[in-house]
Amino acid sequence: MARPNTIAPKDNSDEHEEELHRVLDRVLSHRDAMRDSASRPMLDRTIQSRRRARSHTTMERLKELLVDLDSLQHLREQGRKRLVAAVKTVPTTNCASEAISAVFPFPELLEAILLHLPMSDLFRSEDTCKTFRDTIAASLALRQRLFRESNVNMRYRTPGYLGPCDLDRRQHGYQIHLANGVEGSHASRNRSNLSCFTARFNTVGGTPPELRDRVMDMFVSQPPVTLVHSSLACCDTQEHDLSGGGRATSIERTDGLRIRDLYVLAALLFHEHRSCPQADRELHDWNGDIDNTITFRGYFKQSDSAAARDVVERYESDPAWRPHIEYAAKCQEMDARLDAYIAGKLSAQENGEIMPTFEEFEARSGGQTPDL
Repeated sequence: MARPNTIAPKDNSDEHEEELHRVLDRVLSHRDAMRDSASRPMLDRTIQSRRRARSHTTMERLKELLVDLDSLQHLREQGRKRLVAAVKTVPTTNCASEAISAVFPFPELLEAILLHLPMSDLFRSEDTCKTFRDTIAASLALRQRLFRESNVNMRYRTPGYLGPCDLDRRQHGYQIHLANGVEGSHASRNRSNLSCFTARFNTVGGTPPELRDRVMDMFVSQPPVTLVHSSLACCDTQEHDLSGGGRATSIERTDGLRIRDLYVLAALLFHEHRSCPQADRELHDWNGDIDNTITFRGYFKQSDSAAARDVVERYESDPAWRPHIEYAAKCQEMDARLDAYIAGKLSAQENGEIMPTFEEFEARSGGQTPDL
C-alpha cells in the first residue's frame, strides 16, 4: 500500500522507490517542524507548486525541494540570531546617564542649563534619565522652579498650564493661573487684584483628572499661598456657593497649599455633585453624569500696599514686561482719542456741521493715531 501524501514513482525498481520515500519523509518532517512558524505558508506553496509540475515525480525535483527547505531553515536561524543581537545592543537608561555624565562632567554646569528650561521641559527631563533626576533632586533652585520648595523671595507666580487640559471643550483637565495679576498683559493697571489667583478643575462623571505625584506635591503658587476658597459650577447653568450645609469651602495650610490639597477637595465635591438635580438634563452625558468645574480662589498675604507697589515697580522695570506696558499705554492713549472724536462728532451734529472722519479730526487736533 502506498504511503499517504506521497507520489508513486514511475520507476518500478525497489531501490528507486525506497530512496524516493526517504526524500519525501525528510520533506514532510521539515514541514511539521515548521508548523508554527511564519515560513509554513511558503513551504506549503512550494510543495503544491512542485506537485503541480509535470516533473514533480522525478528524483531530481524532489532533491531540489529538499535543498530549498534546508536554505529556508538556514535563513530562519540567521534571522533569529540577528534579532537577538539587535535586542542586546538597545541602549539602557544607565547608558544614557553615563553619556550625559561624560558630556556634562560637572553637576553645576548641567544645573545651570536646566535652569533655563521652561517647566514643561523640566518635567520631560526627569523622564529622560537618572542623571537629570538626581540633578533636579539635589538642586534647591530647580526644586523651587518646579514649585516643590518654597521661595518667599520669588515674584508672584503660579505653575500655569499643567495639562492634559482643554477647558473650552469641557474635557478632563486642570489649570492654575493668576487672575488679573502680575502675569497679565496690563499688570500695572490692576493693582487691586494683584494678589489673587484661580485654579480650575474640570471633569466629567465625578472623577477629577489624574495627576502624577510630582505634580500633586507642587505648591499652587510662589510664594506659597496659605488659604483658598472654592466654588462649583454644574453644566454651565448655575454656580453654587458652597458656604452652607457644613460643606468644606476653604483650605488653609500654614506651610503653604499644594496641588494635592486642592485635588482632595475637588474629588470630594465632584463625587457629591455627580448627579446635580438643578442641571439641564440635555447636557448630561450618556451615563447620566454631568460636566463640573471647580474654581479655587486664593490670595497672597501682603503686609501693606507698599509691598504690592514694589512688585509692580519691579515688573515695570523688567525688560521682558516692557512691550506689554508700552502696548497698554498705547491702548489707553487710543481710548482717550476715540472719546475725544466721539465728543467732537456729537458737537458737530448738534451745530449742524459736517461730521469729520477720524483721520480729519486727528489732523485738526494735531494728533497721530498710534500704531497698535
